[in-house]
Amino acid sequence: MNELLLVLFVFAAVAMVVWAFAAALGGAASRRLRSRLDALSDSEETEQSISAIRARYLRQLSPFERQLEQLPGMEAFGRLVEQAGWIVPAYRVATLSLGLAGAAAVVSLLLTRNLLIVLPVTAFIAGLPLFKARADRASRLEKFEAQLPDALDLMSRSLRAGNPLMESFKFVSEEMKPPIAAEFGRAWSNVNYGVSLKVSLADFLERTPSVSLRSLATAILVQRETGGNLAEILDKITQVLRARAKFQRRLKTLTAEGRLSGWVLGALPLVLAGVISLTSPTYLPMLLTDPTGIRLVWSCLMLMAFGLFWISRIVKIQV
Repeated sequence: MNELLLVLFVFAAVAMVVWAFAAALGGAASRRLRSRLDALSDSEETEQSISAIRARYLRQLSPFERQLEQLPGMEAFGRLVEQAGWIVPAYRVATLSLGLAGAAAVVSLLLTRNLLIVLPVTAFIAGLPLFKARADRASRLEKFEAQLPDALDLMSRSLRAGNPLMESFKFVSEEMKPPIAAEFGRAWSNVNYGVSLKVSLADFLERTPSVSLRSLATAILVQRETGGNLAEILDKITQVLRARAKFQRRLKTLTAEGRLSGWVLGALPLVLAGVISLTSPTYLPMLLTDPTGIRLVWSCLMLMAFGLFWISRIVKIQV
């Protein structure tokens, strides 16, 4: 048993080193791009203005709600909820998560009376709102990325017709569909209420953390400082975004086999266990009653989770 643990430990250590090295190489270009865009678009004034926007939001809440929203981690969680497109305060989502966790803990404890089952079930149920928010954010950002080239075309035509930049934002909010219409409309409203363009774009990026949108915001800010034909700049950005989207679709097709392999390999042990339980009911119960069998089950589950995580990292290529 000690030799098995040593082999597993060495395998995990080597695998993590290889993964870290590959991640460092693969994400270097993306990190450089993000750092350059951050340097152009972020400033102390912008951070203070965004903090002022959050402070104004907190003043609209009751004292109890304000205390909940100011708990550690609630600001980041609230940003995730907003990016997911949920029109609900973050503290309500957190309260729902705690309520689900309590109900899951009570039910699983009454049914099993085994902490090894209660703890993972409770953690899984408590994380469901978080998983849902992350999935909705990813779906919303994907839809936003797909709509952005068409929105830039509208902005370019509006600018060539002689309209100012913010009128082109309003044009996008009126002609496009959500989520991009609502986001451009909010940016337009902020500027009309007296917020500077730089702060409005920074707030836009907080709500929609898209690299493509960050490129657009940086181009607008640089053009306002140095001059140039903004309509031509938007046309070039649109061409790049469409070529990038085309490459992403091709990449998704090429990695479809790897994703399908991950699903098959992840489901195969569970399906096989179910078939064996039906055909030979007395074959598997010893794994759940014997201490050695329980350790083997947990070891297999951890190795499966690590393998699926490894496959997901392999087929996920940053563009």
